[in-house]
Amino acid sequence: MVYDGQVEVEATSLEDVTRNYIKKLDEAGIDFSRFRRNTYYELAMSYGQNRETAYYYLKTTNKDEARKIINLKASGVSVASSEVEPKKLTDKELAALSTKAIENAREKAELIAKKLNKTIGKIVSISDQNTNTQYIQSYGTTSLQPHSVTVAFELK
Repeated sequence: MVYDGQVEVEATSLEDVTRNYIKKLDEAGIDFSRFRRNTYYELAMSYGQNRETAYYYLKTTNKDEARKIINLKASGVSVASSEVEPKKLTDKELAALSTKAIENAREKAELIAKKLNKTIGKIVSISDQNTNTQYIQSYGTTSLQPHSVTVAFELK
């Protein structure tokens, strides 16, 4: 029995809740067989709850599909969390960004050197601390992430 306000009601079985949710997913065009059960999360989160629980997760790259799942309403089901994993840059993409950053550093260095009546020579050192791991901020992903390279040039 589940105590709900001042009324006692019989709890819907986990099997019935799961079956109903699978039906709603199917109606939304989402195949439940793509979901994976997370029993470790179940153990951690159900401690002391006195109820049967099941936790599932789905990895998708489709924003519309994720939105459908988050907005899908079914009795006894809630979205515990959603996580967004950013795209990892390839070594080739990182190299292209670093090359562009070095070119930008050269342009700036030339402007500064010109003000000093000097010229720049060869690159003395390059420090590139960038990684292929990107990050996503909780308030959105529309802002560009900086790709910084520290470059030291010879001043002539």
